[in-house]
Amino acid sequence: MPRPATAAVRLLTGEREPVRLATTANIDVDTGGLLTIDGVVTEVGDRVLVKDQADGSENGIRTVSEGQWYRASDARSARTMQKGTTVTVQEGAAAAGKTFVFNTLDPVIGDDSLSIIEWLPSSAQLLNSNLTAIALLSTTAYGRALLELANGTALASLVDSFFLTPTEGDAAYQPKDTDLTAIAALTTTAYGRNLLTSVSAAALSATWVNLQTGTGAVSRTIQNKLAERISIKDFGAVGDGSTDDTSAIQAALDAVKAAGGGTLYIPGTSTGYKITSGLTYNVTALTGRFNSRLRIVGDGAGVSFLTLSGVAATALTITGNATYVEMYCHFEGFRLVGNNTVGSKGLVLSVSAFGGSDGLIIEGFDYNLDCTDVEQIRFANSNFRWGIHGARFNAAVSGTSANSIVFDNCAFANNTTWGLWITNANAVTFVGGSTQYNGTTGGGSTMWGMKITEAGNGYGTVVFDGHVFEGNGGDADLISEQSTYVAAYSFKGVGFTRPSSANYATNFLKLDGSTASTYVLSGCTLRGYGTYVANAARPYFALNNTSAKVLDDGTNIYGSVTEWPAWAGSTQLVSSTIPQVDDGAALGSTTKKWSDLFLASGGVLTFGASDMALTHVAGSQLRLAGNFGRQPPATKTGNFSVGVAENWLIVNQAATTTVTLPAAATWNGREIMIRTIQAQLVISASSNVIPMVGGSAGTAILAATAGKWVTLVSDGTNWQIMAGN
Repeated sequence: MPRPATAAVRLLTGEREPVRLATTANIDVDTGGLLTIDGVVTEVGDRVLVKDQADGSENGIRTVSEGQWYRASDARSARTMQKGTTVTVQEGAAAAGKTFVFNTLDPVIGDDSLSIIEWLPSSAQLLNSNLTAIALLSTTAYGRALLELANGTALASLVDSFFLTPTEGDAAYQPKDTDLTAIAALTTTAYGRNLLTSVSAAALSATWVNLQTGTGAVSRTIQNKLAERISIKDFGAVGDGSTDDTSAIQAALDAVKAAGGGTLYIPGTSTGYKITSGLTYNVTALTGRFNSRLRIVGDGAGVSFLTLSGVAATALTITGNATYVEMYCHFEGFRLVGNNTVGSKGLVLSVSAFGGSDGLIIEGFDYNLDCTDVEQIRFANSNFRWGIHGARFNAAVSGTSANSIVFDNCAFANNTTWGLWITNANAVTFVGGSTQYNGTTGGGSTMWGMKITEAGNGYGTVVFDGHVFEGNGGDADLISEQSTYVAAYSFKGVGFTRPSSANYATNFLKLDGSTASTYVLSGCTLRGYGTYVANAARPYFALNNTSAKVLDDGTNIYGSVTEWPAWAGSTQLVSSTIPQVDDGAALGSTTKKWSDLFLASGGVLTFGASDMALTHVAGSQLRLAGNFGRQPPATKTGNFSVGVAENWLIVNQAATTTVTLPAAATWNGREIMIRTIQAQLVISASSNVIPMVGGSAGTAILAATAGKWVTLVSDGTNWQIMAGN
């Protein structure tokens, strides 16, 4: 029996969706239920042609339910049951395979009696029920002329073109295509008339038009509409997972190039497209801007994918034009799949600017992505995984280094050696995304999560915003090699994590090279969790570049005292971290994660409302703007020890006064000034005072005369008398 026509054809021709059964007698549609119709027990949801009712207004197409049978959704109006509307029956002892036609003009549904009759020509029985649609031509002047043999030659030609053999009564005298029902009914359109008179394919496509809805829309031929993008299936790609589709896909790529660039479509399939050698798109010989553009789109990486297995080749190689670099390559919604054959590559992109990806997955190659001379590229929502190496951006050859590259929510994951390696990065930005589980724990210097080599051959900025480094093995989660160029790295809201005792790198951040590059961390977390056990042999930072500086702005979280940076005394680790607990430790204490305060040459430290500033002047000088004050003088009336904050001291005791001075080694360079009011000796509790004229350390500080004063300065061993009377 004929297959149901498409919704569009039904709309044009009046053909309804097939029904399962047709009644042979009156039934109770109000009571309904699972009745037996034409020898078949109905089921809920079945469509039934009700045509034999005593009350003809109840006739129509109804849907079976356990209660009342209501009219089907596509058969409730005069328009959908107009005279000439047909419906085919699928099952039943008497009606299976038959077609019925509604024969009431402009009926009022529910009021007018609907006449429904089996459709047959008035003069003779059709040779095959599949010819029902041809018989429907009698509803048009064109069809009636054919059926009345107004032109016997044309009719014979028509019949011969539709049937496998032209001999009437022969068993093979069958329609060539069961879709003839819908095709024949299109005689009311230019498309249908051209088809039935066997016009050429070119003329046919020229009459089949598309018209968008909306004001100002114009008619276009379907051929013109479909040519907007090229499908690999246009060139014979099968997509069954076993047929070799290499030649078909290459032909489609060539067609895009020949058209001056455009879109290549990869339709989704459940098994993907098999290729056995590399595909190429090379536009080095093209001239003119934008002629090299290429956009490859699929229906999503889950269903649109190309598989290259067991071949040391590149699945897709795209080579741009060094003169016209505006290639605008874009890859969206598809996947390239390999099986980790050594020497294989997923996508090789060279000499290309202004492009990117969205929803691209490349997995299972020796090198999933390999780029040279690319710039102004944005990769989004893409994944480079399960390979031997993830993604690589090489040093410039003929164009430019990896310049202005953005990775937006991209993952470099589960590659056995490393996830990402960029050489000569300029203005590279990572927004979200992750670098995780690349390499193996203890894998050594050939493995890592991400490596950036010689950033700064130009702009020299590398930005990580919300990126995650997790579970990578080998040397480090991130290796920065800066031996030639100075670069500025920024980490904002970045997570460095060691998730288990089986997944960790030796360092989170490894700084190699010799240039004064900077690394600023803000709002980051660096820690282990799960079964991971901290070890001092795995410090968070490896500062092999002694000129580099790491700045902590005070908002970062370090999970392990054992592994966190040794801020105290370091000239490379600069921290403004505020301690969370006041335990009395000093600035630079190892318990505080602090670094000594660093003020670069020319730097200014401003206090309060800018009423006082401390400037680092070149030549080891500090210049103070504003007033400088110490603690006020403290008066002592007995023996005493000099307090931590005491500098000016007045002795007012009517007896020899013994002073316990601070340990000189602890207070190297500290000044203490002492003056007497009464004529009494002032001596040190220890022999640690050097006279103004020099000599051995003794205890004498001031003679027994009122008004004597002295300035003591620690030299790290004793207290020197530097001034006095």
